[in-house]
Amino acid sequence: MITLQLNGNAHQVEDGSSVADLVASLSLTGKAIAVAINREVLSDSDWPQRRLLPTDAVDIVRAIGGG
Repeated sequence: MITLQLNGNAHQVEDGSSVADLVASLSLTGKAIAVAINREVLSDSDWPQRRLLPTDAVDIVRAIGGG
């Protein structure tokens, strides 16, 4: 297990987990979300390849419609 920062709080994930694994573990797969790691927004096509590190600060935000 590794501990990283998720939306400002400590969060544990399995060693070797990808961003896609994290999104799935949070039941957010298929939701309108954006993921940034260390303040850099990732394309969802990069999520399966990007492995999480203990030094990562991950921010996940949900898109909200409005007018």
